Amino acid sequence: MKLLGQTSSLSDQELIELYKKKLDQKYLAEFFTRYTHLLMGVCMKYLKNEELAKDAVMSLYESLAEKLQSSVVQNAGAWIYVVTKNHCIGILRKQTRLDTEQKKFVENVEFELGERPLVDYSLEEQLVALEECIEELNKEQGKCVGLFYLKKKSYQEITNLTGYTLKNVKSYLQNGKRNLKICIENKIEAQH
Repeated sequence: MKLLGQTSSLSDQELIELYKKKLDQKYLAEFFTRYTHLLMGVCMKYLKNEELAKDAVMSLYESLAEKLQSSVVQNAGAWIYVVTKNHCIGILRKQTRLDTEQKKFVENVEFELGERPLVDYSLEEQLVALEECIEELNKEQGKCVGLFYLKKKSYQEITNLTGYTLKNVKSYLQNGKRNLKICIENKIEAQH
């Protein structure tokens, strides 16, 4: 075995074994540093966005710490490639699910807007306006709208969670939807 103080002279396998045995971050950090370039390349390949890729690489550090403890690693390069690819696929799945949920939410909030329906605007424009407008609703309306559309809670569940009467919940939702419609229209029109 090489000198323990010189982690850069250790093989990948030695670093992995020492990390698993001692749970000392210096071994993990050395292993991670050796493969950072590969991780970034794989993340860019799958995520196609530099900022997302950088975030993914950083979150991989914690993931590797857990996975190394429970994995038998024969070929470090191949193993870390697969872990990184799977991590990126998980991010993409989550993003697709969020995009779908956000789009459904915008469609649920969308009403008859007269001459310019919201679908004429990009989803990003709608979501930015929607987030800002939810913040501008009064407390009760914002809470009810968030629970109903984002958390998919029923009227009764909202009543139980908030303590508002069923009549109040319906009123807050109706007024909240109307106020959102007006606010979103105003914000998007102001951008164009």
